[in-house]
Amino acid sequence: YKIPALFLVKDPVLCTFSCGRSSALVLDVGNKASIATPVNDGYSLLKCTIKHDIGGQHINSDLFDYVTAKKNHNVRPRFSFKKKFVNTDGQEMMQLIDLSNTPEIKNTHPNFYKYSQMEIVREMKEDFLSVSEEYLQPKTNDNPRMANYELPDGSQL
Repeated sequence: YKIPALFLVKDPVLCTFSCGRSSALVLDVGNKASIATPVNDGYSLLKCTIKHDIGGQHINSDLFDYVTAKKNHNVRPRFSFKKKFVNTDGQEMMQLIDLSNTPEIKNTHPNFYKYSQMEIVREMKEDFLSVSEEYLQPKTNDNPRMANYELPDGSQL
């Protein structure tokens, strides 16, 4: 292949260099796991690396359980209904047409149905959940920021 040079490097080292440092503690939070890797003088200390099986997917499933169990909302996939806008007396209103009894929807595989629900929950998580930037400081505001989230079927959380 006549490759003149090849440089292989671990991701935490590249993350450290991208911040203009040679030593750092890199926290990589992925879909299924979180990994903390210390980097010292451009070398990742693999024996000190810590992996924990909590990631974005775990947060998604907890949020889905919260919405369905505690808030008593059914997260309906986008393909299970159709929105129709109706103009009555000068007012435009949204009308939902339920497609769950059609043969195409009844034959949908349960894994795809669950995947579609989890995609909606993932979007909700990315829009509204955040990590506090205050390091171990007591909350100064007693009232958390409240916002409504509209599910694709029009119901509000």
